[in-house]
Amino acid sequence: MAGFPAASVPAPSVAGLPGSVQLVAAPGGESVLLALAAQLVRDVGDLITGSARAQRKLATFAMDGTVRFASAVDRAAFTAELMQAVTALVAKYHDEQAEGGREHHLVVAVHPSVTAGPDAEPKES
Repeated sequence: MAGFPAASVPAPSVAGLPGSVQLVAAPGGESVLLALAAQLVRDVGDLITGSARAQRKLATFAMDGTVRFASAVDRAAFTAELMQAVTALVAKYHDEQAEGGREHHLVVAVHPSVTAGPDAEPKES
């Protein structure tokens, strides 16, 4: 591996397919990654249990895709633009005073794709 700690966390199914969230931290960030993964497991588990008890669907959104970067510079530029776009959307739609509003947890991650078994070395660009 490239020294990036990673964890896969179960998530609600999407279109009948099992869901999961892949979390990856910076080298040395294992404790932060484990804390985030544990919190996601607790939160999503509580939400699934509550929605099942209430016999209501759980409102979630997931997005999965692949992008191939020509270089580490391109990857860094993409990450910066993604952060700016998400920050702008949060600023536009977050309403601290919304009566009856509900907060939603947002997690965005970019990590090297795994193309083979767990011992495969990811290609670094």
